[in-house]
Amino acid sequence: MTVSKRGNLSSDRQLDYGSVLLAETVTLANDKNPYSGMTNPVLLDGQTSFVFESIPQNFTHLRLIFSDMAHTENSNSGYRLKMAINGDTSNTRYYTRSGIPGGGNYGAQGHTADNTDSVYIGYIHRPENTTWSSSGELYIPLYSKQMPYNQRTGWGQWWSLSTFGYPYVVGWNYYNNVAASLPVTSLSFTMDGAKAFRSNSKVSLYGIK
Repeated sequence: MTVSKRGNLSSDRQLDYGSVLLAETVTLANDKNPYSGMTNPVLLDGQTSFVFESIPQNFTHLRLIFSDMAHTENSNSGYRLKMAINGDTSNTRYYTRSGIPGGGNYGAQGHTADNTDSVYIGYIHRPENTTWSSSGELYIPLYSKQMPYNQRTGWGQWWSLSTFGYPYVVGWNYYNNVAASLPVTSLSFTMDGAKAFRSNSKVSLYGIK
């Protein structure tokens, strides 16, 4: 879909939205997306977290693209990427399911995470140990709307050959408190066991009208 850039998100003029890049991880501080005005999160080797802050509320849905995701541990082990909404890391707020669909049911179970402090998206590995990095996408529908009940849902897919031989789907619920009904203004990312990211890991945030 073509996007007509006749202004920016702070302009009073009407904008034609499609799928618009709002921010992405970078290696230089104080770098801003010229269209959204968001500050791009810094992600350096050895960093254990990063945050997309002050997400504009001018769109309907969010899409996250994860590219070449890798950790720094000298290990064959995979560690799950975690996402917290609006800085909420309270236990008992997040439920996640993942697996490979097959014949109407999951052909292979991925991971189950109940009553946790974050959404557990997918496994990340160290390419030097396993050859493979990870990639995927995640959708947050109606992120800018207040939900009529105390929950918010999302879904996506993940690809890591070190985990499964096929891409697998991920679904999650954020619930159990009025906080879950609020519009999404920030997304925080960490890994299992506070493991560190590689700087070549790239996360891009898009707004969808």
